[in-house]
Amino acid sequence: MTSNGQQTGRPLQAGDPRELGGYRVLGRLGQGGMGVVYLAEDPSGRPVAVKLIHPGLSDDEDFRRRFAREVDAARRVARFSTAGVIDARLEGEPLFIVSEYVPGPNLDQTVRANGPMHGGTLEGLAVGVAAALTAIHGSNVVHRDLKPSNVLLSPVGPKVIDFGIARALDDTGATRTSQLIGTPAYMAPELLAGQAPAPAADVFAWGCLVAYAGRGRAPFDAPTVHAVLHNIVSTPPSLEGLEPNLLGLVGAALDKNPANRPTAQQLLARLVGQEQPGEEEVRRTITVSWPQAAPVGPVHDRARLPPPPPDPGPRPVRRRRRRPALLLSLGAAAVALTVAAATAAALLGEDPPPTDTVSLYTDDFADAPGWSLREFEPEDSLDWDGYWSGRGVVLRLDPERTSETSRGELVPGLGEMPPSVLVRTTAHVVEGPAQAVFGVRCWDTDGEEQRTQYEALLRYDGQRAEIRKVTENGGSSALVETHEVSGYRPYALYTEEGPGAGGDPYGIGADEVDALTANSIAFACEYSDQGASMRLRLWVNDEFALETVDDNPLPDSAEDAEGSRRVGIVTRKGPDNTPLGVLFTEFSVHEILPEP
Repeated sequence: MTSNGQQTGRPLQAGDPRELGGYRVLGRLGQGGMGVVYLAEDPSGRPVAVKLIHPGLSDDEDFRRRFAREVDAARRVARFSTAGVIDARLEGEPLFIVSEYVPGPNLDQTVRANGPMHGGTLEGLAVGVAAALTAIHGSNVVHRDLKPSNVLLSPVGPKVIDFGIARALDDTGATRTSQLIGTPAYMAPELLAGQAPAPAADVFAWGCLVAYAGRGRAPFDAPTVHAVLHNIVSTPPSLEGLEPNLLGLVGAALDKNPANRPTAQQLLARLVGQEQPGEEEVRRTITVSWPQAAPVGPVHDRARLPPPPPDPGPRPVRRRRRRPALLLSLGAAAVALTVAAATAAALLGEDPPPTDTVSLYTDDFADAPGWSLREFEPEDSLDWDGYWSGRGVVLRLDPERTSETSRGELVPGLGEMPPSVLVRTTAHVVEGPAQAVFGVRCWDTDGEEQRTQYEALLRYDGQRAEIRKVTENGGSSALVETHEVSGYRPYALYTEEGPGAGGDPYGIGADEVDALTANSIAFACEYSDQGASMRLRLWVNDEFALETVDDNPLPDSAEDAEGSRRVGIVTRKGPDNTPLGVLFTEFSVHEILPEP
């Protein structure tokens, strides 16, 4: 679930509530497996975060019962160092939970933007999260999913969010016996052996989290989920670069045996230097160590949030279809690294790509497509595109030999496109720098100077996904981006495995293409009926990555069927002039049907 610390909410969408139980809804903060998180105001004007539970979950009576139990437990947790639960609707329709709104980015965003923490800021983080776990465990609650994105950096110190509520998902069809909800890099080894979550697992996650904050990398980091889980179970943590004063305590928290780990209370006592530190002493310690210059971002400013659109009136209720979650199914025997590697991310996510669609174009590139492509021969040129017989379509670029920054191809002969389309592709990186990107484009329209378009892009190494807007004057800007790309499968090129590593990168036989690791992109481009906005959504391997609404959409020249609303594939170079090449093996376009 996206944290409630995002600085500005996104505009509300058609069908979003404008009021929930007396709370005025201002904008969207995020969306996840349990529902949508909104920025709202209580009757006094104080900002709050309201999590609206998905109808598909609230229809489940067992879930309702567990949800009420867990919310009741969470409300008893002291609010110091946590985003406290303020209110909840536990009966009737719809279910929602209200928590404190915390101004400030999450820990993951801060470390990625500014690098590792040091000195007082790092110590304040360690103390604040240990204090939060002490309060959570003292109320007989286990967090179950402590990770950097669940720690918000407020102006007065760290705040832990989303504690305990994940337990309400147990046995709903989202999870069952011996299955877990959690984030692999922060999961304790006993959880991988099928044991029930306990406070010691949160302590292990604390150790991973502090190590990440102080080093910029998690202690069991690896290129694949499979390798991460192997490291958690079988290898010592990597703590090089962590400040010496925290090494011993973090190492103890990461002991493979949960019985050997300190409790959260013991962590806090060691950090503060008192056997039984009170809240005031902990608060004083954080205040002293948490500098005003800590990278906590601007405080929420209501004026920066677009006003809610007018209420369109009652809308018919459309129930969401229940779907299976991506789960990490691990019993004691499964720890022998037989996990389904790339699907182990085990968190319920945003809805998958639209399924109410009509296929407009599909090409698996088994034969030469009708695109404007020649036959691709790797030895002919270092800068060319073409159909590579029996493999797919290659976009190749050598920036040393051309001034171009990107390569792209458009699908020919589709005629006038509908206003809402889903564009899909599957691709393998063959060569190129980690920072280069590939993806698909939509709403490509000829302009007087050059084309305009939207692009959904994935970095070659999977460390970023973004949605970009290219305007007629040549400007290109990211409308939205993320460094948390769920479902990404590392390429052979970056794991030192397979034909893409070493030797001739194009020495791939036609029968070897499927052996390479593939990643797919799905990009939904939905133009509003009134022409006022464009809604853009991106999925990586069918797991939700990004969403944005462009209220100043690109021009629509639908009357020119051959020159507007075109779709295609694209790759863009990285920051240097390293040659790059991407092999696209599938491409399709689908019309998204309007909701009934």
